[in-house]
Amino acid sequence: MILLILAAATIFGYALTVERIPYRMFNYIVGLDLAPRQLLALIMMFFIGCGMFLEVISVILISMPILLPILAQMDMDPVHFCVLLIINMELAVISPPIGLNLFVVSATSKVPVVEVFKGTLPFALAIVAVLLFLMYVPAGRLLSTGWP
Repeated sequence: MILLILAAATIFGYALTVERIPYRMFNYIVGLDLAPRQLLALIMMFFIGCGMFLEVISVILISMPILLPILAQMDMDPVHFCVLLIINMELAVISPPIGLNLFVVSATSKVPVVEVFKGTLPFALAIVAVLLFLMYVPAGRLLSTGWP
């Protein structure tokens, strides 16, 4: 089942790339003339949606060549963005309907996927909280308040 999910995600990613859908979506987003934090929130929501249906590597390979010039234009730190991206993708692997880690745990433990998801829900909420915190609290503010 896991290989079937990976194959379907790969085919879906290929279809998205051939049709240039990510390029069109990001051009539309840039055309909205949003503030950097609004753009970041919109991109993160896009990644959550993509992560629910594609594997992590596909999302990164499809979106990053398009996003890096946009991030440079908006003067966003690429390291900070990549940290947010990886945390977002960690959320994706435990989110239905594709959530690859849900199926791996379900197959190895012989527990239904629904039960596995119920067990991961508190962790998914914690990941969302960390993602929001890192998106809206800049690192400079933490350093200036005396945090280690």
